[in-house]
Amino acid sequence: MLKSTLRKRSLIRPASHFINTSTNLRKLTMKKVCLLVIICALTLGGCAAVEKQAFNKSAHASIRTITILEPKPSEGFGVQVVNHPALGFGLIGASIYAAEMSSKSNSFDAVMKPLRWRLSDDLTNAVAEELTRGGYKVKRMAVSRDGFAMIKNYAPIVAIKNNTEALEADAWLDLATRDPLYVANGPTADYVPSIGVTVRLVSSKDQTLLYREDIFFGFSFNAPRLEAVVIPAGTKYRFPSHSDLLANPENTLAGVKEGVPLIARRVANDLARDDARLPISANAATAPSAESK
Repeated sequence: MLKSTLRKRSLIRPASHFINTSTNLRKLTMKKVCLLVIICALTLGGCAAVEKQAFNKSAHASIRTITILEPKPSEGFGVQVVNHPALGFGLIGASIYAAEMSSKSNSFDAVMKPLRWRLSDDLTNAVAEELTRGGYKVKRMAVSRDGFAMIKNYAPIVAIKNNTEALEADAWLDLATRDPLYVANGPTADYVPSIGVTVRLVSSKDQTLLYREDIFFGFSFNAPRLEAVVIPAGTKYRFPSHSDLLANPENTLAGVKEGVPLIARRVANDLARDDARLPISANAATAPSAESK
């Protein structure tokens, strides 16, 4: 077990950032597939605590301006089948699994790309809108990230000299998300939309942690240590097969887009000022599991 002093840090990436995306799958070698499976197992079942912090509204009532540190631009759409029998057969099974997920993700991404929609853009816009509605003055800033994870070190941002107005906000909202997915809980289960978001608010003065939360929309990966907020997806956006996912791209996209305002509203409610009235947040409930056909 890790020492308690280390538990205060985010020593493992949230499970949402280890999920295969279409881009990652195309790049995976057999060795990388096995490493990914091992990392996922450690992340979901390990003993390390995940950094988590509720926002203290009374203690931080002086915060009036927030700069959103924008997420890494989304690269496409992916497909994931969890509890796949191939993963029980070592390196050969992992290689078969990677090839199947790559093929499914590539064909899915190909039909979704012409819609020209990016989760990172829509999510940032929605969060900014909800925070503004909540009484904050919101700014935005594009930053360099290590993949889809949260920023590990804020020092390079502190050193930036050409965007002082944004950096002088009272707090920075570190917004991280992965590519959107459709996930099936097994080879014969329905495909359910899935968005994974991690949010961290830090003081702009010394980067003290003020708030941190993990939020899943739709399919929720089994990550008990994460203690994520889970927002269910609508039942009308469940697809019995991969071919059904491809049949009507606009309808498939609607299933993912449904989660964006719900996530943004949840973040805004978590950070709500006492002098602002916001819509009731989406309830943290167990996402609908993908049932076998």
